[in-house]
Amino acid sequence: MALEFLQRADAPFGAATWARIDETVVAAARVQMTARRLLDVEGPYGLGLKVLTGTDLEQAGGVGLSASIPVPTLRESFAIPIRDIANFEQTGIPFPLAPVAQAAVAAARREDELIFRGLPDLGIPGLLTVPGTSRTPLKAWAEPGAAFEDVLAAVNKLDAAGFPGPYALALAPARYNQLFRVYAGSQQTEYQQLQMLVTGGIVKAPVLEDGGVLVAVGPQFLSIVIGQDLATGFVGPAGDAYEFILMESLVLRAARPEAVCIIAA
Repeated sequence: MALEFLQRADAPFGAATWARIDETVVAAARVQMTARRLLDVEGPYGLGLKVLTGTDLEQAGGVGLSASIPVPTLRESFAIPIRDIANFEQTGIPFPLAPVAQAAVAAARREDELIFRGLPDLGIPGLLTVPGTSRTPLKAWAEPGAAFEDVLAAVNKLDAAGFPGPYALALAPARYNQLFRVYAGSQQTEYQQLQMLVTGGIVKAPVLEDGGVLVAVGPQFLSIVIGQDLATGFVGPAGDAYEFILMESLVLRAARPEAVCIIAA
């Protein structure tokens, strides 16, 4: 972790305060990071990673042209009252962590927005926007079994495209929650049934408004490339508080966009 770039040594407080902040950031962000539970993660390679170079796109006049994708930096800020930190340093009485947790959650959600939706205007891909993916129609899941049929259709699409599995699945919250209905005359839920088909994991993705995304698992197909992993930096005094910044840099590597099937209406 490139903490030397985050001016932490300039902070007028000690390691115990940093440990309390860092533990809160990790705990709050981890449960929100859907994309990292869906895809393989590469890195971190350092804050200096600014561009991700892809494979040759074409050759003209004997010159090979390669795709390059910018690696964006994501930021969130928060502040903690100076007196609260001073009190903790002097007495050990914990300072409030709500601002830290809120910023970490916001950072995690921004990360998921980037990985799922990308920034198409800047040439940065997302699972839902990268060219070359396949799609299957999303039906109503009013009855148990409908969800399985929709996901099975997506599996068949990827299988036919040369991706025999394993697969992982991200679903919009309302769709995910419907998987816990029990089949009539059985103790089995749709979630349990889908686990046999989608062995790479099924995750709830708040970034999705409806439907889902099925992916073939493997870094040779899709991965998240991290430059700077999520870390907290010190900005300095701001009135009666200390200001902090949460920073990370990452991008989706979609080496095989055909390994993505979007389940949408």
